[in-house]
Amino acid sequence: MAPAIKNLGETNLIGPRITQKSVDATACPPLGAAGIHSVGRAWISDHYEVVRVDPDFEHLTVCVQGEGLSLMNGSWVPWSKGRTVLSPFHACHGARSLARKCAPKSPWVIAWITFSTGGGMSETPRLRVPRPVLLSGDHAFLYTLIEGLEQELASANDPSAIFHWAQLIAGFTQRLSAGGTRDARLHALWRSIENSLSSEWTIDAMARKAGMSEVHLRRLCHRELGLSPSRQLARLRIKRASALLQQTTDSVEAIASAVGYSDAFAFSTAFRRHTGYSPRRFRQAAS
Repeated sequence: MAPAIKNLGETNLIGPRITQKSVDATACPPLGAAGIHSVGRAWISDHYEVVRVDPDFEHLTVCVQGEGLSLMNGSWVPWSKGRTVLSPFHACHGARSLARKCAPKSPWVIAWITFSTGGGMSETPRLRVPRPVLLSGDHAFLYTLIEGLEQELASANDPSAIFHWAQLIAGFTQRLSAGGTRDARLHALWRSIENSLSSEWTIDAMARKAGMSEVHLRRLCHRELGLSPSRQLARLRIKRASALLQQTTDSVEAIASAVGYSDAFAFSTAFRRHTGYSPRRFRQAAS
């Protein structure tokens, strides 16, 4: 193990031959609805060193190409292609390029997701780790998901496509942040809810369906999804509604009822919060 580094300080050294692109929840509301603050990519062909001593956000970063160093628990360690760094709130972390490993024709490439609490973001920590960890396995396809979202925002800007790219990124996040574990009772609950979205799914009704207490249901949802049961229910309803808006000519009122909203106004408010568009604007853009 590399020796611990003393006197670490906030660092932001980014050379001129570095390109970075990012999308945040302001530009893409579906990211915010999924608890994501921002996503991005960087191509590094120069000196690069970033250290965050006490960050108020969580960070998931994948090494897509090449090799660099990751600051893990006070030491710089090798970080190779496909491996992912998970950094929880207030945990010192960082990234540093290796001069011999990056050049204009073969840059070091990374892709990232950040999460933060408040402002409609995640209600609870998403990354189930007490300190920064480096995961094995090739997770470089995150780059492709972020690239797809960026290209859609910059070109057709189709609300439906943007929503689905954000959902794919959120799904990737949930899979990694849950540490590979899944509770079968939760899986069965969401399947039942998807088959009956028009029903009145209160927290009590969901807990009884899952065969557990409300407290335990909330705890499991926060642990596996980073969301409350109510927010996950809303995500399922909006996902179904987006499909109905594209695939049917049903009225907004009928779709609102079909996915469990008491009236069109409540549905439209929730739909705009999750997608950034009104149901009618979403349908027009998708047609």
